[in-house]
Amino acid sequence: MARGWIGTPVKHQGRLRGICGDCVAPIDEIARAIGLVGELPATYGRSVGERELLKVLHKYCRRIDVSARDAADVGLFAWGDHPTHVGLFTGFNTLVHAHADPDGGQFVEVPLSGALARTLRAVFRYPGFES
Repeated sequence: MARGWIGTPVKHQGRLRGICGDCVAPIDEIARAIGLVGELPATYGRSVGERELLKVLHKYCRRIDVSARDAADVGLFAWGDHPTHVGLFTGFNTLVHAHADPDGGQFVEVPLSGALARTLRAVFRYPGFES
């Protein structure tokens, strides 16, 4: 499901695969697919929104050790003191996320390395996705 977002343009609060989305969009899509409809915050920002997202992740997902991550797990990233970004792991060391840049941005699949790896703060697993 995450790879279906690759190439989708990044737009804050977008939720349409292939049209536009923000980093929460694929997380929301999976949540809806497993019956957590309407539980993710409708808006997401770098102040109140990230706290709401974090509350929902803690309520509906199980936080796991970062070293136990696998495909379909949610990575929570922070630049500075607050979590501001999420991505979906497609394997232990790869993830799909909304990569924004000044020229427009899109969803990409990338290895977890460099600055992105240094900003990983937590990993969450959806219920029913236990291996």
